[in-house]
Amino acid sequence: MDEKWLRAMFANAVAQRPPTPHLVPGCVRAGARLKRRRRIEAAAGSVAAVALIAAVIPAAAGAFGPAGRSSAAPARIPALATAYATIGTDTV
Repeated sequence: MDEKWLRAMFANAVAQRPPTPHLVPGCVRAGARLKRRRRIEAAAGSVAAVALIAAVIPAAAGAFGPAGRSSAAPARIPALATAYATIGTDTV
């Protein structure tokens, strides 16, 4: 493949198609849109991953806590009962 043959092929290809003056600026704009979209998708994915981790860690910590209780919910303390006794009888 020599240079003359390559130039002839290029001239033939260019002559057969209409001129495209907006091709390069359009491609630059499309590339910028694609780059912006990828940055937004990466940011959204990062936020989703952080939210998932923030939701899973407390749930996992609660599952392995004492008696399977969540550390966020306080344990219920049973109400104390009052007993009355009278002097001189064996009943309560």
